[in-house]
Amino acid sequence: GAVSAWGDEDYGGSGAPVSWGYLNIVSNDHAFAALHSDGYISTWGDTSNGGAGGPTSTGFVSIFSTSGAFAALNASGSIVSWGSGVSGSNAAPTDAGYVHVYSTAKAFAA
Repeated sequence: GAVSAWGDEDYGGSGAPVSWGYLNIVSNDHAFAALHSDGYISTWGDTSNGGAGGPTSTGFVSIFSTSGAFAALNASGSIVSWGSGVSGSNAAPTDAGYVHVYSTAKAFAA
């Protein structure tokens, strides 16, 4: 479907993607990430908390969040993270084979 956003633009109230085909939207305290049916991810909101810097590749199947970061799981089981380092975007695993990601306010586990 389509995505609409409203509210404080510093927190993602504007800048949402205008195309169709999104399957899921995930939020943190400052930004949004939306998963498209083609497996790519669009982000908007506060740039230092994941509103920018998301993956540019495709093949993603799920998105997860902490209070200021996102992690995306690829169909291969690899994980990409972005956003605030103190909210868990640093040091995502570099191997593959993961099937799920879990999160708290400031950390991820897989």
